Amino acid sequence: MRQDIPKSVDVLIVGAGPTGLVAANHIAYAGKSVLIVDRNPAPLNLPRAISIDDEGCRTIAAAGLAEPLRAILRAGAGSRYVDENGGIVGEVGPGPVEYGWPRRNNFHQPELERVLRAGLERFSHATLVYGAEMTGFHQSPGGVTAMVAGVPVQVAVMIAAEGARSQTRDALGIDMPGEAYPQDWIVMDLHRDADQEPVSKFFCDPARPWVSIPTTFGGRRYEFMLLPGETADEMLKFDTLQRLLAPIRPLAPEDIMRAVVYRFEARIAERWGEGRVWLAGDAAHLTPPFAGQGMNSGIRDAHNLAWKAVLVAGGADPAILESYQAERRAPAKAMVQLAVAMGEVVMPVGQGKALFRDCLLYTSDAADE
Repeated sequence: MRQDIPKSVDVLIVGAGPTGLVAANHIAYAGKSVLIVDRNPAPLNLPRAISIDDEGCRTIAAAGLAEPLRAILRAGAGSRYVDENGGIVGEVGPGPVEYGWPRRNNFHQPELERVLRAGLERFSHATLVYGAEMTGFHQSPGGVTAMVAGVPVQVAVMIAAEGARSQTRDALGIDMPGEAYPQDWIVMDLHRDADQEPVSKFFCDPARPWVSIPTTFGGRRYEFMLLPGETADEMLKFDTLQRLLAPIRPLAPEDIMRAVVYRFEARIAERWGEGRVWLAGDAAHLTPPFAGQGMNSGIRDAHNLAWKAVLVAGGADPAILESYQAERRAPAKAMVQLAVAMGEVVMPVGQGKALFRDCLLYTSDAADE
């Protein structure tokens, strides 16, 4: 894999997160040259996404990376929903293993990205550069000229997978309507957790909803909703984190891999691109985490867009790229809406919503009998 910035390449990908890396592997695997650049000086060595579904696994496997992917996964055992009294109000099993992969798998994102970066090392026609920013681009009938770290790069197709604050989306004048959830959430990734059950647990306590998710590094992820009046600065203090976790587990400073406050958002771009420049992943859609589909939706984008970019790089009519939005926008929007609905049901605030939750989950269980 090259490290310098070529002046001409078949496909440019902006953003070296999972979406961009999956797209790059598919494009290089198909024999086309690809340049993937990221503004960060190095890969982010932090867990963010922690769940990949069977379709995401098949997508990565289709780029020749099945075995290294299997080596870093832990098959999930389903989800459990617990009310404020400790009673189980709903359970979802792992589902059948079909077409080679479990329905849900946990992973450590730095390990997944290492697998995807190593995949690019198979190809002399793949270039991955960190600390390089795409600062502007111009489209013409024959291609795109993008400025990357001061170098004009000629490409057939450009894929913008640079995240929620996409400069490419702004440059194209594309709005991204939607809303941020009114509550912020603390997300903690912790080492050395005694709870090693491979089940995601949703504690639907109207006083303060929280979540416990298995990881692959011997710890667990905990998420707690912030309540009105609570600030990120106060809630991220160590004694506050200790207090939140006291009923669950002891906490030492060295147990904390990461503790951050996120504002969950539900947004989808009005358009996903134009001509030879297209958005993917968080640049095109943002979803709350309740359905576990944020990164998985981005991987679906990458798979759909990559093979079309390969065809255009080979001389096909670039109009084929327009089918990407037609095929992916509606499913991504439906997944955002599902995540919002799941959040309303399983993360209730207030006794009225808790009663609605219990009735809905009871009805769902009865319908399955």
